[in-house]
Amino acid sequence: MTGLKPSFHHSLLSVVVVLLGLFVIQPILEPSVNRLQVRERSYFWVGVNYPWKSYQDFGTGAWGHSGVSNPTTFAEIDADFANMHAQGIRIIKWRIFNDGRYSPEFDDSGYVTGLDEKFFPDVDAALELARRHDLFLVFTLFASGFWTTDCSVNDVRIGGHANTLLSGRNRASLVDNAVVPLLKHIGRNDRVLAYEIIAEPEWGITGLYNDGDFRRQVPLISVRSMVRNVVWSVHKYAGALTTVESNRPSNMRNWTGLGLDYYSFSWYDWMAPWEPLETVLSRNELDRPVVLGEIPVDSEEISLGQALTTSYRQGLAGAFAWSYWGGDGFGAWSRAQPQYADWARSAWREVDISGGTPLPADDPALVPQPYTYQNLSLGSTRSGVSVELDLAIRDGGQHTVKVYLNDLADKEVQLESGQRLSARPGEASRITASFPTVLDGHVYKVSVGLFDVSGTLVKWFDGLSLVSLRNGQVETPSRSTIQENPCASSAH
Repeated sequence: MTGLKPSFHHSLLSVVVVLLGLFVIQPILEPSVNRLQVRERSYFWVGVNYPWKSYQDFGTGAWGHSGVSNPTTFAEIDADFANMHAQGIRIIKWRIFNDGRYSPEFDDSGYVTGLDEKFFPDVDAALELARRHDLFLVFTLFASGFWTTDCSVNDVRIGGHANTLLSGRNRASLVDNAVVPLLKHIGRNDRVLAYEIIAEPEWGITGLYNDGDFRRQVPLISVRSMVRNVVWSVHKYAGALTTVESNRPSNMRNWTGLGLDYYSFSWYDWMAPWEPLETVLSRNELDRPVVLGEIPVDSEEISLGQALTTSYRQGLAGAFAWSYWGGDGFGAWSRAQPQYADWARSAWREVDISGGTPLPADDPALVPQPYTYQNLSLGSTRSGVSVELDLAIRDGGQHTVKVYLNDLADKEVQLESGQRLSARPGEASRITASFPTVLDGHVYKVSVGLFDVSGTLVKWFDGLSLVSLRNGQVETPSRSTIQENPCASSAH
């Protein structure tokens, strides 16, 4: 993107302000020398990881099309983006290929053959929504799950693409037949600030993660080769910035020498004993600006407001909360949003890359989602499990609601309970489902499908909870293992 480049030094104006500090009103936060530029002006890039709406936001596959151009998904993201802008968010990190479950297309050897017919309409819809709501995007191309996981669920392959990285021919096909067409299609679009090439690749790199769990690993040299080629392609076809988001601060050094425009890392509470956030920021000695790519909004070690202030004062170029989605147990955005808004107001000139009006002091009225649920309740019946929830349909109408239980021990087993619903606009209806045939000790994933009068699926609520029946008592097992390994929970 024209006008985007790293900035390492104060401008002459900043020096003058420092010299005249006794005669001017000082800002609440002192700006750092380490910033990224948009349209020749330095900003602190602060925002949120979306990071997806349906997890299959771009492209289509055997589970059906739920990408951005799907009418339901488009309406949901439209509401999300309107609310984000109202809450002071200006930059969003959004994943494109992710673990490769829907795009790109592969042959049996791992060679990338292209992109499906829904992919570019989804990209265009994403860009349309960003412009409509005056938001800017950092597109994350891949996650480590692209190769660390490997399973097939209902004819969709999740991960399993190590061969694409290990073969020079296949790596070239990934760049030439997937990344470059995407970059050429988007071009030098002013809504796309940067491309994060991989999120947390170190989980799947030999020697950088040694816990010996389910993750498939590949050599660092293979991933660096792919990253180098993507960096070159982004600079040539898009003119945007590039980065890799490391899974911990000390791993950022593995990505030097590849032409990246800035480095990035994620930080979670488990790192505190080894790499305390404040220490990490003060010791940064890399040759490019650094962005905190993920900070959990429900951290017990540091509040979101404190994390943003610390990042700002200690020389980072930006920070992104995890996550707006909030479905993995690492944060509920609704609880963290007031902290974010208060912080953004205090540094508005440094973060408002759209150049719009100041963020209002009052909390905004939010746009309702087209389909929402709440008050999920799991109970036991004489011989099974009951599921209850309140379901609201913004525009009302006639629908059929089906509640599903997927047995995580046997992905071919899916229990179903359905009922007709005549919904009034914006009013919640209580949905009740009973499952008398659950197996004792098995763990089930609870999902809900909403169908229109023609039987077409219009909304899928995936993985609302886990439930298990043990000796006649209902339990809700921990989701920690499920979060780490989607192949343990992706029955759809």
